[in-house]
Amino acid sequence: MKNWTLWLSLLATAICILNISGLDDKNILLFLTSSPFWLLETPWFSSHIIHPTSLPQSVLYIMTVSFWFILGKLFDRLIYIVTITKNDFHQIDGSHFHLLSLTLCANVSRYFSTF
Repeated sequence: MKNWTLWLSLLATAICILNISGLDDKNILLFLTSSPFWLLETPWFSSHIIHPTSLPQSVLYIMTVSFWFILGKLFDRLIYIVTITKNDFHQIDGSHFHLLSLTLCANVSRYFSTF
């Protein structure tokens, strides 16, 4: 139940379903909860890359759910790293604080090297 990836993805999917069903007909809820949508609406992006109205609505839904999925994965990984470091901190003496920072760096590099 502590899985951020699941809950953030479900929330994004629910918002997309509300938008598809017509309850969010002006895209206000979708716009407020989708960071990729914010990027698409910037004047620079719409003038240099692509205008948001030329994208299919399904692309916006996929981008929204993907963004929240990736953010949830990042939260889950950071929580995992903090709990590993916290457990390592309890095993070492309080006077060896530099060991804690080395352990944190080692855990971060080891965990993110699995991508």
